[in-house]
Amino acid sequence: NGPGNSWDEATALAVDASGNVYVTGRSQGSGTYEDYATIKYTSTGDTAWVRRYNGPGNSYDEATALAVDASGNVYVTGSSDGSGRYSDYATVKYTSTGDMAWVRRYGGGYAAALAVDAGGNVYVTGNGGTIKYNSSGDSAWTRSFAGVDLAVDASGNVYVTGSSAGQSATIKYDAAGNQEWLAQYSYPGGTSTPVGLKLDAQNNIYLAGTSSVNGQSYYTVIKYRQTPNAVRENDGSVPTTFALSQNYPNPFNPLTTIRYSLPSTANVKLAIYDLLGREIATLVNEEQSAGWKEVEWNASAFSSGIYFYRLTAGNYVGVKKLMLLK
Repeated sequence: NGPGNSWDEATALAVDASGNVYVTGRSQGSGTYEDYATIKYTSTGDTAWVRRYNGPGNSYDEATALAVDASGNVYVTGSSDGSGRYSDYATVKYTSTGDMAWVRRYGGGYAAALAVDAGGNVYVTGNGGTIKYNSSGDSAWTRSFAGVDLAVDASGNVYVTGSSAGQSATIKYDAAGNQEWLAQYSYPGGTSTPVGLKLDAQNNIYLAGTSSVNGQSYYTVIKYRQTPNAVRENDGSVPTTFALSQNYPNPFNPLTTIRYSLPSTANVKLAIYDLLGREIATLVNEEQSAGWKEVEWNASAFSSGIYFYRLTAGNYVGVKKLMLLK
């Protein structure tokens, strides 16, 4: 129960290797409206410390995400009213003893997720974009992609997921903030919205969210498997249906990969068309055996814009849109 003896709501939790438990959220203050409130409990449930953060707007402050590094430093982020400005990202680092190491504010947004890597770099995403801080709290880079969740791997690559035009969209940035790929998913005939992202030890990527079509909503879980430079779908199995996948990445410049599946041997043609329906490139025109296939298109000779790719395989015809951005 906070000092305001009113509204207190936990929003995030973490546990360290020693069994200490960390909880953060928002809590009514005494004359400060709502503050960040972060608590560390020992493994036996005793309170080790409580820390509150009241932003310069002395108004609405809500912590939404929390992480702990191997040294027991605690990182909290969320939304905080500024002085004369509504809703900044506010990211706070506390030492293991609860001392404030630094506070960094980033204008214009609501922070949704936070991660920290082995070097103490901190990554925050939300509706105002994605930002990386170094261990001292200095901004290393910012990117405009608005995310709802993110994760970082052992090499410092950052994976951010969010929504774009009714699709789930997941971006991989390298440690320097360069985009390596963009993967998108939309439920057939409907929309898809992600809510969470996790990595496993092999850096496979898992998304969970909601897909909606015709007034119905469904849990949707997606697994992406990747090699150093691309997400792969080919696991050696034989597909059961003819299918054409969305190109990856999309948008792209100038290389993109198109994947499709053949459950049996078929005469295959894969071609690229412009907006006027003119065939501008033929990527495949041959008989192919059953399996998962992928073809790379180098569009360096073409101008930015929207194109279509069409797969014919036996009686199957599939068409999808791709976007070249230079």
